Amino acid sequence: MSVGRRDYTWGFLNEAAGEGRYRETFIDYFVITISSWIQKTVYSYTVPAGYRLGITGIFVSCDNGAVNMVLAKAGATQKLIGYFTGSQKFEISDNNPLYFNAGQVFTIDVYNRDEVSTFCKGWVCGIKEAII
Repeated sequence: MSVGRRDYTWGFLNEAAGEGRYRETFIDYFVITISSWIQKTVYSYTVPAGYRLGITGIFVSCDNGAVNMVLAKAGATQKLIGYFTGSQKFEISDNNPLYFNAGQVFTIDVYNRDEVSTFCKGWVCGIKEAII
């Protein structure tokens, strides 16, 4: 038998752990043109005070046929998300998202590895959680 508040009972998720009043779906879009043979920031977001951001998916589409590269960055730290030709959806686990804390700047860079400039568009999605 458990004693105390039900959201602090051992073996159960607390009330704030699930989708609800302390979490909200995060989705944002980007559209940009990238010159040939450069890496360019296509998306940037500063996590507001009192929140943390968990990224669960990135979709990128470019109108060239070259193999392009996508990087996610937090400050000077960067992580290779993957390579793609044309369009690609990169799924990051819902159980293990990329987390960014309050004040961190989350950016997505795309490296255009083609002889010509490319039109690039996409979206980023995840969960924005209030830190209580």
